[in-house]
Amino acid sequence: MIVMSRVLHKFKSVVSVLGPGLITGSSDDDPSGIATYSQVGTQFGLTSLWTALFTFPLMAGIQEMCARIGLVTSQGLTTTLRTHYPKWLLWMMILFSFPAIIMNIGADIAGMGAAANLVLPNIPASLFSIVFTFLILLALIFYSYPKLALLLKWACITLLIYLFICSFLWPG
Repeated sequence: MIVMSRVLHKFKSVVSVLGPGLITGSSDDDPSGIATYSQVGTQFGLTSLWTALFTFPLMAGIQEMCARIGLVTSQGLTTTLRTHYPKWLLWMMILFSFPAIIMNIGADIAGMGAAANLVLPNIPASLFSIVFTFLILLALIFYSYPKLALLLKWACITLLIYLFICSFLWPG
């Protein structure tokens, strides 16, 4: 019983320090990304794996730069651009980023609707997408940032538990 208490205490201390980094790292496993990885994997198998030799260092470099900017400035990218660069550069970045961000949000919500439709096939995926959009909007309107961050942190922890179960406990 004492061992279990120590393990629980250790788990609580680890979970208490997890925050935006966990949420940001987990956010890349979004529904549209999973759908893309699955489709590309089934179509091409391992034939395009060689591109990882070039794309991984580039991705790691971008992640490193973004992390350093956030650590040094304690601000987001748009605030840093607004503070240190001309306004036209900020607006150009927003102009180019906005369509990609909106389309990614739409693809994520559509992916959530399609996944829910797999569980309940009698309900159309588009109806699930509308319901998910409504629930997300309600959460954004009525919950404070700390409450949303706490909800997202626990959602990310469940993703990590799922990965652990699939990796170590699932036979085959």
